[in-house]
Amino acid sequence: MFEIYEVNKSNTQRYAYGSKKAKSLFVLGLNPSCLPDKNLNPTLRNARAFSKILGFDSFVMINI
Repeated sequence: MFEIYEVNKSNTQRYAYGSKKAKSLFVLGLNPSCLPDKNLNPTLRNARAFSKILGFDSFVMINI
């Protein structure tokens, strides 16, 4: 689904998620997600929606 997908070894926490295109919005989060890669949690759904509203063609969510 997304070309960027970085998780821990047990695939229980996502650290980076999204797609990098010509005009990407980078979003910094403070807590890693624990949903599988096919599921967008509310934060990721909001990041995707805001990226479209703001005129970006993709987004990358980075969690620390």
